[in-house]
Amino acid sequence: MNALLFYITLGLYSIATVAYLGFLIKPKPLLGRAAHWLISTGFLLHGGFTVLRYIEAGHTPITNLHESLSFFSLAIVGVFIAFERKYHVFILGSFVTPLALLLMIASSLYPAAIPLLPPALMSNWLLVHSTLAFVSYATFAVAFGAAIMYLIQEHFLKSKRLGALYQKLPSLDVLDDINYRCLTSWFIYAALLHGRLTTGWRGKKAAILSIIGFCILLFTFLGVNLLPSESQHSYKQLLGGSNK
Repeated sequence: MNALLFYITLGLYSIATVAYLGFLIKPKPLLGRAAHWLISTGFLLHGGFTVLRYIEAGHTPITNLHESLSFFSLAIVGVFIAFERKYHVFILGSFVTPLALLLMIASSLYPAAIPLLPPALMSNWLLVHSTLAFVSYATFAVAFGAAIMYLIQEHFLKSKRLGALYQKLPSLDVLDDINYRCLTSWFIYAALLHGRLTTGWRGKKAAILSIIGFCILLFTFLGVNLLPSESQHSYKQLLGGSNK
């Protein structure tokens, strides 16, 4: 049952991503709504998969790369849907859902066996810590997508070449607001928030820092597990030197 839900979710995310990319090319309202319902349905099934995995394992399903990449994808889609509903910007999905899909594809490449939980992690705080951490990671992903859109829009404005893509993307003010709301979720951006409040850092500077921050996050999240590491956050260490 779990495997079936996982692969149905993967299929829905794939179709939704294609729909969002299609909306980027031809922004028809019907296509945008279809993409929204596809990703929302996938999110609900993904949530169901995660709950069943939690019940079967007896702990938060983030203890190996199969689980954590899937959980990361779930968080990204959840945060994205919240921002999409608030700002009514279907086109944001063209830049965010591919990330969620890639994480699910990567998750499918790792063993799905449920590992034994190390005694050090047998705590209710694992659920609180992991949920807050992954939701924060997910807001970085949304900020990353909004930042790319912002830089594209700014380039069009400065070059005075307001082509078809410019007309499809949200205004700079909307993208800047999305970016700012995402950045307030994580302390690594304290420098950005301080600069924004004291020196008026907005727009391009904020967008560039969002992209850099998300790249650093991916490196620290994946690098600690894919590269040789003694970190206690490495799944190799948690599972006794293997990633099974």
